[in-house]
Amino acid sequence: IERALPEDERTPETIDKVRTHFKEYYDMHQTDLTQPYPGINDMLRELSEMGVKLAVASNKYQAAVEALIKHYFPFVNWQAVEGQKEGVPTKPDPSIVFEILAKCPARKPKVLYVGDSGVDMETARRACVDSCGVTWGFRSIKELKDHHADNIVNTPDEIIQVVKRPGLELDV
Repeated sequence: IERALPEDERTPETIDKVRTHFKEYYDMHQTDLTQPYPGINDMLRELSEMGVKLAVASNKYQAAVEALIKHYFPFVNWQAVEGQKEGVPTKPDPSIVFEILAKCPARKPKVLYVGDSGVDMETARRACVDSCGVTWGFRSIKELKDHHADNIVNTPDEIIQVVKRPGLELDV
């Protein structure tokens, strides 16, 4: 919100006012034109059936993350759903990953952080966990490569293959 405002309007008061209006609008309309990418639901079901523990780490504000996950993925037994909260730094700071690991303990070599941006790849690197960049998000494959993604996949099915790869051995 701060970056969207004209430079001379970036006061704490204006930012708070715009953020309040944005949240009110977004809370009412967040599912209007949004839907999971093709193959995501099947991938989540398969990972769940494999016993893989699933969690969400988002820079979207906490209430929105919870509402979206509940709306689109009620069939998943999420171990943690973490969004942006007051006092917790946003990604690429790894604090959100550490919060998830506190709720769902796992050894770092058994964690795969999946995301679509350089920020996600940097978050994984700072948390010292494997990363998997997806090419169907909002950023380019070049950005994923430039931020040293450990894995890059083009379809949700390929995430399952990364999870099954010997050596990763995710906690089940």
